[in-house]
Amino acid sequence: MPGNSKLFSNVYRRFHGNSSDDTIIKTGEIQSDRSYLYFENLPLSSSTGVSSILKAQHHGSVYVKNCVVDTPHTYCIYATAFSDICVANTTLKGAKSYALSVIDGSNIRVNNCIDNTGKGIRVGATIVAHICDTSENPITYHINSYGMVYLNGQQVAPTPTSETAILSMGGNV
Repeated sequence: MPGNSKLFSNVYRRFHGNSSDDTIIKTGEIQSDRSYLYFENLPLSSSTGVSSILKAQHHGSVYVKNCVVDTPHTYCIYATAFSDICVANTTLKGAKSYALSVIDGSNIRVNNCIDNTGKGIRVGATIVAHICDTSENPITYHINSYGMVYLNGQQVAPTPTSETAILSMGGNV
Protein backbone atom coordinates (compact mmCIF):
# COMPACT_ATOMS: atom_id res chain seq x y z
CA MET A 1 0.00 0.00 0.00
CA PRO A 2 2.79 2.47 -0.71
CA GLY A 3 1.68 6.09 -0.35
CA ASN A 4 -1.99 5.52 -1.19
CA SER A 5 -4.98 5.82 1.09
CA LYS A 6 -7.11 2.70 1.43
CA LEU A 7 -10.75 2.45 2.49
CA PHE A 8 -12.01 -0.85 3.90
CA SER A 9 -15.80 -1.04 4.01
CA ASN A 10 -17.83 -3.86 5.61
CA VAL A 11 -14.89 -6.29 5.92
CA TYR A 12 -12.62 -7.95 8.48
CA ARG A 13 -8.91 -7.67 7.68
CA ARG A 14 -5.88 -8.79 9.67
CA PHE A 15 -2.39 -7.41 9.00
CA HIS A 16 0.22 -9.42 10.86
CA GLY A 17 4.01 -9.24 10.77
CA ASN A 18 6.55 -11.55 12.37
CA SER A 19 8.11 -8.63 14.24
CA SER A 20 8.03 -4.87 14.09
CA ASP A 21 11.36 -4.97 12.20
CA ASP A 22 10.64 -7.22 9.22
CA THR A 23 7.40 -5.93 7.69
CA ILE A 24 6.69 -2.25 7.12
CA ILE A 25 3.41 -0.68 6.04
CA LYS A 26 3.95 2.77 4.55
CA THR A 27 0.67 4.27 3.49
CA GLY A 28 -1.47 7.33 3.11
CA GLU A 29 -4.41 6.67 5.43
CA ILE A 30 -6.10 3.35 6.17
CA GLN A 31 -9.80 3.83 6.91
CA SER A 32 -12.09 1.35 8.60
CA ASP A 33 -15.65 2.13 7.54
CA ARG A 34 -18.02 -0.35 9.22
CA SER A 35 -15.05 -2.73 9.20
CA TYR A 36 -12.75 -4.43 11.69
CA LEU A 37 -9.04 -3.95 11.01
CA TYR A 38 -6.41 -5.69 13.14
CA PHE A 39 -2.71 -4.78 13.02
CA GLU A 40 -0.08 -6.75 14.93
CA ASN A 41 3.75 -6.66 15.02
CA LEU A 42 4.00 -3.96 12.35
CA PRO A 43 5.58 -0.55 11.94
CA LEU A 44 3.10 1.78 10.25
CA SER A 45 4.31 5.05 8.80
CA SER A 46 3.03 7.81 6.58
CA SER A 47 4.61 10.60 4.62
CA THR A 48 1.63 11.81 2.62
CA GLY A 49 -0.77 14.63 3.48
CA VAL A 50 -3.37 12.80 5.56
CA SER A 51 -4.78 13.49 9.02
CA SER A 52 -3.81 10.09 10.46
CA ILE A 53 -2.40 6.69 9.53
CA LEU A 54 -5.40 4.75 10.85
CA LYS A 55 -8.95 6.07 10.95
CA ALA A 56 -12.06 4.30 12.24
CA GLN A 57 -15.33 5.80 11.04
CA HIS A 58 -19.05 4.93 10.81
CA HIS A 59 -18.99 2.08 13.37
CA GLY A 60 -15.55 0.92 12.23
CA SER A 61 -13.00 -0.71 14.52
CA VAL A 62 -9.21 -0.58 14.57
CA TYR A 63 -7.14 -2.82 16.86
CA VAL A 64 -3.39 -2.22 17.06
CA LYS A 65 -1.07 -4.51 19.04
CA ASN A 66 2.74 -4.50 19.33
CA CYS A 67 3.14 -1.90 16.61
CA VAL A 68 5.03 1.32 16.02
CA VAL A 69 2.81 4.03 14.52
CA ASP A 70 4.76 7.01 13.17
CA THR A 71 3.29 9.98 11.31
CA PRO A 72 4.32 13.58 10.68
CA HIS A 73 0.66 14.59 10.45
CA THR A 74 -2.17 15.43 12.87
CA TYR A 75 -2.89 12.08 14.63
CA CYS A 76 -1.43 8.59 14.74
CA ILE A 77 -4.90 7.02 15.09
CA TYR A 78 -8.29 8.74 14.85
CA ALA A 79 -11.87 7.58 15.50
CA THR A 80 -15.15 9.28 14.67
CA ALA A 81 -18.83 8.44 14.15
CA PHE A 82 -19.39 5.74 16.80
CA SER A 83 -16.23 3.76 16.12
CA ASP A 84 -13.79 1.89 18.35
CA ILE A 85 -10.03 1.94 18.78
CA CYS A 86 -8.00 -0.49 20.88
CA VAL A 87 -4.25 0.11 21.13
CA ALA A 88 -2.02 -2.25 23.13
CA ASN A 89 1.73 -2.37 23.69
CA THR A 90 2.27 0.12 20.88
CA THR A 91 4.64 3.07 20.44
CA LEU A 92 3.10 6.25 19.03
CA LYS A 93 5.40 8.77 17.32
CA GLY A 94 5.43 12.04 15.45
CA ALA A 95 1.82 13.30 15.54
CA LYS A 96 1.47 17.09 15.52
CA SER A 97 -1.82 17.41 17.40
CA TYR A 98 -2.55 14.25 19.48
CA ALA A 99 -1.22 10.71 19.42
CA LEU A 100 -4.81 9.42 19.51
CA SER A 101 -8.02 11.36 18.85
CA VAL A 102 -11.51 10.04 19.55
CA ILE A 103 -14.71 12.02 18.92
CA ASP A 104 -18.42 11.68 18.08
CA GLY A 105 -19.57 8.83 20.34
CA SER A 106 -16.55 6.59 19.71
CA ASN A 107 -14.68 4.54 22.32
CA ILE A 108 -11.01 3.92 23.01
CA ARG A 109 -9.02 1.40 25.03
CA VAL A 110 -5.31 1.99 25.56
CA ASN A 111 -3.15 -0.65 27.26
CA ASN A 112 0.51 -0.01 28.12
CA CYS A 113 1.43 2.23 25.21
CA ILE A 114 4.36 4.59 24.83
CA ASP A 115 3.53 8.09 23.65
CA ASN A 116 6.68 9.50 22.08
CA THR A 117 4.63 12.36 20.61
CA GLY A 118 4.11 13.86 24.06
CA LYS A 119 0.64 14.91 22.88
CA GLY A 120 -1.53 12.24 24.56
CA ILE A 121 -5.14 11.34 23.83
CA ARG A 122 -7.90 13.74 22.78
CA VAL A 123 -11.15 12.56 24.40
CA GLY A 124 -14.09 14.30 22.75
CA ALA A 125 -17.68 14.70 23.86
CA THR A 126 -19.67 11.52 24.63
CA ILE A 127 -16.47 9.45 24.62
CA VAL A 128 -15.44 6.79 27.11
CA ALA A 129 -11.68 6.22 27.30
CA HIS A 130 -10.22 3.27 29.20
CA ILE A 131 -6.50 3.60 29.85
CA CYS A 132 -4.60 0.77 31.53
CA ASP A 133 -1.04 1.77 32.25
CA THR A 134 1.03 0.80 35.24
CA SER A 135 4.17 2.66 34.14
CA GLU A 136 5.44 5.75 35.93
CA ASN A 137 4.57 7.88 32.88
CA PRO A 138 1.07 6.90 31.72
CA ILE A 139 -0.22 8.38 28.49
CA THR A 140 -1.86 11.76 29.11
CA TYR A 141 -5.37 12.71 28.09
CA HIS A 142 -7.14 15.94 27.18
CA ILE A 143 -10.88 15.82 27.76
CA ASN A 144 -13.60 17.89 26.13
CA SER A 145 -17.03 18.44 27.68
CA TYR A 146 -19.02 15.33 28.50
CA GLY A 147 -16.21 12.84 27.92
CA MET A 148 -15.22 10.23 30.51
CA VAL A 149 -11.80 8.73 31.30
CA TYR A 150 -10.94 5.67 33.38
CA LEU A 151 -7.31 5.11 34.36
CA ASN A 152 -6.52 1.61 35.63
CA GLY A 153 -10.20 0.99 36.35
CA GLN A 154 -10.80 4.22 38.32
CA GLN A 155 -12.78 7.13 36.93
CA VAL A 156 -10.45 10.15 36.74
CA ALA A 157 -12.43 12.51 34.50
CA PRO A 158 -14.72 14.10 35.02
CA THR A 159 -13.65 14.08 38.64
CA PRO A 160 -16.13 11.97 40.61
CA THR A 161 -17.88 13.86 43.38
CA SER A 162 -18.58 12.61 46.87
CA GLU A 163 -21.65 14.72 47.42
CA THR A 164 -24.59 12.88 48.91
CA ALA A 165 -28.02 13.52 47.50
CA ILE A 166 -30.48 14.88 49.99
CA LEU A 167 -33.75 12.98 50.01
CA SER A 168 -36.75 14.95 51.07
CA MET A 169 -39.61 12.99 52.55
CA GLY A 170 -43.08 14.51 52.30
CA GLY A 171 -44.15 18.12 52.18
CA ASN A 172 -43.41 20.69 49.54
CA VAL A 173 -39.81 21.46 48.76
